[in-house]
Amino acid sequence: MTHVAVINYGPRHDYAAMLPELADRLHVFSHHRLTGTAGLASYEYVEDCESVPYPELRIRGLARETGLAHVITDNEYDLERAARIRADLGLPGQSPASALSFRDKAVMKETARRTVPTAPFRRLADITDLTGFIAEQGYPVVVKPVKQGGSRDISVLRDDDALLAFSRRPWRDDLMAEGFVEGPMYHVDAVVAPGYRFVAASRYLRSCLGVFSGQNNGSVQLHPVRDPFARRLEDFLDRVLEAFDTPETAAYHLEVFHTPDDELVLCEIASRVGGDRIPALTRLTYGVDLHTAWLRQSVGLPAAPPPA
Repeated sequence: MTHVAVINYGPRHDYAAMLPELADRLHVFSHHRLTGTAGLASYEYVEDCESVPYPELRIRGLARETGLAHVITDNEYDLERAARIRADLGLPGQSPASALSFRDKAVMKETARRTVPTAPFRRLADITDLTGFIAEQGYPVVVKPVKQGGSRDISVLRDDDALLAFSRRPWRDDLMAEGFVEGPMYHVDAVVAPGYRFVAASRYLRSCLGVFSGQNNGSVQLHPVRDPFARRLEDFLDRVLEAFDTPETAAYHLEVFHTPDDELVLCEIASRVGGDRIPALTRLTYGVDLHTAWLRQSVGLPAAPPPA
């Protein structure tokens, strides 16, 4: 029998509804408390799920007890762990090297710049790496952790005063610097699998950094046929993915700058469904549930066809 282990982050996912054919063989370890879990083979809420080794220990035990066909996660911070478990167990899905290339932003940009423009960047070992980068590139400069998500812990240094203020913070060993890119940001959300392709392009209403000054953010989705820029963004996604080792089935969340001189520049790409309200907006606009489409095809089940 096909058993599937899931390391879950989404607070409202109903796995029995998304995978009714496999519900009695689904084992879910969740960062959030879920409802609708009665029909699952097993379910556990795990405090600090993405940080503690308990889910991995239990999944490896399940592999010995039941035999697992798939190990999947919707959580940015569990992609590498899930990939490592799959590799150790000989299961299909994203490899550890592929997961790292989408998780580590320095590795990501080193990979992506083979096929698309990126901002100049440097991994930072100490403050002299940062001051050297500023001397080469000038202000403003963006400093961020290489594996953080959701615009958290990002600093934009616009002058020497900002640099001095930044230097008063405890130094982290996981930082990178990159040049600041002017222009609006777009995001492209996709699910790609054998015989299946869904891509939606959108423009952020404001800078994603605005949330730290109390601003709300949102998106305007571009019409896939009537707006030629949507096609241009989809083509950019394809060019980005050409540089990566991509799994057979995956979801992607791509963020792109559109510069004043009409160039598209990669911000970041994640190999997971976009966060916040992006799945709900996509479902309301296109009738496509990104999580369900990705999840079902990840375990070898058919998904409803995307809109033509």
